Amino acid sequence: MKTKEEIIQNMAYATGTQGYTRFSPFAPDYVLTDGVKQLCDDADCFWLVDAIASYKEKVMTDLDVASFQPWTLTVKDNKATLVCKKDNYETDSQDIFIEQKIPFTDFPLDKVDIWVERSDELFVLLLPSEH
Repeated sequence: MKTKEEIIQNMAYATGTQGYTRFSPFAPDYVLTDGVKQLCDDADCFWLVDAIASYKEKVMTDLDVASFQPWTLTVKDNKATLVCKKDNYETDSQDIFIEQKIPFTDFPLDKVDIWVERSDELFVLLLPSEH
């Protein structure tokens, strides 16, 4: 695992992608951009993208998040919370759609955002800077 500083530095260079990487035979329609792949390699956190992909059935039941999902992992004291919010256009706010408590993690960052955008039949996981 790279240091927090190295991970942040590598994420700063993620401004686009040259291609997509499939990461799991259990989620064949989910792909990673170069930036998310680099994050997973640097922080040993393929578990994070697995967790996001595991909610496919739930997100497909709600049109507000079926095509775009903003995910945030927040870490404090080696515990984490993974949250997906959905826009509530009527009240101009964001409501928590999914929340998963993670009782232990060695993820080195305090917070990371990963977006999921649906493109045809693929779900693309990307860093906000790659949008």
